[in-house]
Amino acid sequence: MDAAPATNLRCSANSLAVGEPLYATASKTDVWILVEYPDVMGTKALKDSSIPKPVIAYLEQLPKDILHSRLLLIKKSNRSSEGTMTAFVCIASKKTPALYQTNFVNYEELLSKDILGLVSGSPNDHFEHFQDKLYLVCTNAMRDRCCGLWGGAVFKVASQYAGEAVWQSSHVGGHRFAANLICLPHGLYYGRVRPENANQIIDRYKEHLIDVEHFRGRACYPPEAQAAEYFLLCETSTTGIDTFLLEDILLISDEIQEIHFLSNIDGTRYSVRIRIDISDTEIFESCDKPDKMSRPPRYRLEGWKKL
Repeated sequence: MDAAPATNLRCSANSLAVGEPLYATASKTDVWILVEYPDVMGTKALKDSSIPKPVIAYLEQLPKDILHSRLLLIKKSNRSSEGTMTAFVCIASKKTPALYQTNFVNYEELLSKDILGLVSGSPNDHFEHFQDKLYLVCTNAMRDRCCGLWGGAVFKVASQYAGEAVWQSSHVGGHRFAANLICLPHGLYYGRVRPENANQIIDRYKEHLIDVEHFRGRACYPPEAQAAEYFLLCETSTTGIDTFLLEDILLISDEIQEIHFLSNIDGTRYSVRIRIDISDTEIFESCDKPDKMSRPPRYRLEGWKKL
């Protein structure tokens, strides 16, 4: 895959050049709260928005009240801020992921929609089940220029292909893997997506398959389980989204973890042993902080077997 056509100071070009793996890099997220915002997104999308301050305060509190949740602003291209807007809540559980939708005319209406209750399972008349899939492409150029460069190009192609199912989003985590594409309701992260392969990822998701080449991970899993699922998919030449169900994670030592999966196809149980250490390669995580270097965790396959 070609690197971004720019200097090595681009975080995505640096990440690709040093061979940083994509797998096990999805931000841990169980609940997605998506609020339409048709205007330009700033560096800190919610804080920099023109959404009324009481609503901003309400939305900022939600990720604090809902464990492993992420709030994103989303938008379409060239869509007017007048008229009805949309908010989604996605609960990306490993067994039965679900999407919910509600419409609103002004942001103050969100204050009366019990998102916390919806997530906790309380009856909710403000949201209805959304039966289709959603695709988010991070295009937040103000946060990182790689997202603007690659995300904008991918959104254009994907939205022409999949229409209303595709949305631009604020920062999703990991701009050095731009373009980032997320498939909901499962919460599958894909990275280093390019216009020429975006539609293939969408097609495979519609077929309930994972595009392993660009797979960053299943966001409702912690990183070690994301790595284990990736290795198991590769080792078994399997790409089904629901083929393997995470059962448990065992700590063997400070560096070794053993992750167990159950096959939904034939009931076979699998054990995947992962070694976790620190990468010996330095990367910089963001284009606007090229001097801030870090060594991300590295996940290596120690072995796998049927139980």
